[in-house]
Amino acid sequence: MLDPSAPKIFGMDRVDETREIYITEGPFDSTFLPNAIAMAGADFRGYSGTVIYDNERFNEEIVARMKAVVKRGMGLFVWPKSLGDYNDINDLVLGENYTQEELTSLIDSNTFQGSMAYLKMAKWRN
Repeated sequence: MLDPSAPKIFGMDRVDETREIYITEGPFDSTFLPNAIAMAGADFRGYSGTVIYDNERFNEEIVARMKAVVKRGMGLFVWPKSLGDYNDINDLVLGENYTQEELTSLIDSNTFQGSMAYLKMAKWRN
């Protein structure tokens, strides 16, 4: 990193802020989605859109981050139980051979905000 004070967000050079932004946990996952950036272990304040964390329902740090996203009023993708134990977008694409359109549709139909996001998270964790 040439400038340590610069945001550590992957894909900023190709995102269109006038469209829905998908924000993934890892850079590789973002390559499967249109108009996506990745947190790359960093804070993504200043961006809004649909946040997609890895499918780690027993990871307390991930769950806390998910709750913070909901508190900020952002959309949160909650992994449907029907997808089993796929760890992330990459695993899902490799295992299910989703097209970009199918993947985007899956994410959009499982993205929630507010109290519905908290409810879906609780079901996802159990």
